[in-house]
Amino acid sequence: MMNHALLPYLQIHFRWTTWSHWPAGRILNTPQRSEVTQCAIWLIKSGEVQVSEIDKKGASIRDWHLKAGSILLWPHRLRRRVVFHQKSEWYSIGLDAFLFSRVNLWDSWDVPCEIHLDERQFSLMNTCAIYLHALQNGPDALPLETEPHLLPPEKRPRPHSLIPVERLQAQSLAQVVFSLCWTARDLKSSFPDALPDWLANVLQWSEAKPHLKVKDLAQKVGFSESQFRRLFVQWVGMPPHQYLHQYRLQHAQRLLETTDITCAEISHQLGFNSLSHFSQTFKSTFGTTPARHRQIFLQSTQDNR
Repeated sequence: MMNHALLPYLQIHFRWTTWSHWPAGRILNTPQRSEVTQCAIWLIKSGEVQVSEIDKKGASIRDWHLKAGSILLWPHRLRRRVVFHQKSEWYSIGLDAFLFSRVNLWDSWDVPCEIHLDERQFSLMNTCAIYLHALQNGPDALPLETEPHLLPPEKRPRPHSLIPVERLQAQSLAQVVFSLCWTARDLKSSFPDALPDWLANVLQWSEAKPHLKVKDLAQKVGFSESQFRRLFVQWVGMPPHQYLHQYRLQHAQRLLETTDITCAEISHQLGFNSLSHFSQTFKSTFGTTPARHRQIFLQSTQDNR
């Protein structure tokens, strides 16, 4: 799975949700959109749909045959033809997914692709789609039965602008949808292929050996310390020492909550100067000492059983 320290640098942006009921025999052709970065997540609730990636002449390149319960990840920029063999109900959720605001995660996922969720996961994604559609289009919005541009102007959907609290809800739901896709893809690589080799290596080393210093990492990738700092800031948006500091504290928090390793051993493993330095740094970030944090976490876990 992805390095936990990278999670704050994921940007998942909700773009749209459509809910459609299309009759059997309908054919939808969509042109190429070269500048579009979003990926559409198609959730087939009923019916039977054939989706084809097509070339400029309309010839099929690849085909997917989808039935109820199927989910297809589709880069919105690609040409496609959709044939509805049966009356079908489906949702389309559009998301942008970036790392460090510059790496398009969809490009590293080998999409288009079909993903498979178990019954519980599919139900959760379906619930997210329902709520996202209601947020964007209103709770009384009806499903589309044709392409929006073919409808009379007065019947075209008019998504309203989300107020801040709705935007927060939409972003949270979008993150759930993305995490379900990530889990279903079963991605074993710790880092997207789109990252430069030196940065992927640095992030892996900082996870495996969190006690490493900035000068150690710069030396391992063959950069001068100043060059390494400059390139790291360009990609990550913060100096490497700040990134390492945040990662060590997040890792310490996980170790306190999931293991019985002593605070002294955690301090040593993560490269803090001393136990007192570790305790002071942890308290300044989380508002409590490491020992007290573990005590509170264990107590809350027992209370919730």
